[in-house]
Amino acid sequence: MGKAGRKPYNYYIRQEIYVLVDEVKRQQKLKSTRDAIYKFFETDKFKDLAAGKPYQIFIDSLLRNTKDRLEDYQTIMHDPGEMKIEMEEYNYYCVDPETGEFLSKEEFEQLEKDKQECITQLSRMPSPGDISETSETGLSDKAYKFIWRIIEAHQQYLDNLKNG
Repeated sequence: MGKAGRKPYNYYIRQEIYVLVDEVKRQQKLKSTRDAIYKFFETDKFKDLAAGKPYQIFIDSLLRNTKDRLEDYQTIMHDPGEMKIEMEEYNYYCVDPETGEFLSKEEFEQLEKDKQECITQLSRMPSPGDISETSETGLSDKAYKFIWRIIEAHQQYLDNLKNG
């Protein structure tokens, strides 16, 4: 876990891929995860994930909630003036409007690095369209296996939570 209990970027990416593939499987009424993964490659959500858009949306929400702005944070429960003073006093850079978690400038910069790491990791994934003469589909299984390993890792994490 990162500072302030924040999970590392790969946890969020694993969770996102796990959920998105499951969503494709349910919406397309597919029987196998394999088919769902191949369909997932064709979605805009996969393209957005590979481009780092979910991270950018989160980063943008934080930027709207720096100590100078506080645009989205629930001011009904907290006085914005007091929040700004508290953020200044404790050297907080911004606040997550959904959770109320405060982040320092260093933690915010780490999120930006995590976004770039996500893009880098997914860019290393083999192309789902790579040709293979040895597979049933005529396509290479490298991209499928890459995503399958991510899904397995997240499933193992969930199983450990249940059992642990």
